[in-house]
Amino acid sequence: FRDTSASSFPFAELQSILDEYDDSVIFVHVGLSDVNAAFGDRSYDRLCSALTSQFESVLVPGFTPSFRKSGVYHKEYSRPQVGMFPVLFMRDSEYRTNDAIHSIQVAGEYRFDECDHQNTFGPDGCYAQLDEDNVLIANIGTNRLVSTQFHYVSLQADAPYHTTDTHSGEVYYDESTHQIGRAHVCTP
Repeated sequence: FRDTSASSFPFAELQSILDEYDDSVIFVHVGLSDVNAAFGDRSYDRLCSALTSQFESVLVPGFTPSFRKSGVYHKEYSRPQVGMFPVLFMRDSEYRTNDAIHSIQVAGEYRFDECDHQNTFGPDGCYAQLDEDNVLIANIGTNRLVSTQFHYVSLQADAPYHTTDTHSGEVYYDESTHQIGRAHVCTP
């Protein structure tokens, strides 16, 4: 855990910044500790409400890196393991991609139906669709620029510092449907 570096900030000013965008979809990375420090009580609810009011679809990472060792992922019940905002967002999202490590949660109608969910950084993966659709990526309350999209870009550019690993295991889609699945992981 890191110390929060944020100071108080008027929520109305954040709302006015969001109002400047006319995009219909946003992929947001949120540092909830700094958001709480900036906006005080009910920060998650206020921010989630502002995002879902401003954008038709809000996308949030739902990453579960433990699949690398456990080999088990449940689309509905595997709790995101990177940040608290994605954990809380589970109750507000209506859809989650099938990627056992780098899933994306969605509130709204945006979908990844034609994508390869087992190779999410590949040319037919979910992150390729984000790129093709020119989805707005935002950081709120992060102490640095954060974007999983960097993995996709660097893999497509064949950057020499990245490798990919494949991890296999059980992927559950609902209470009764599962299969042996795999996830490709980008390692910087």
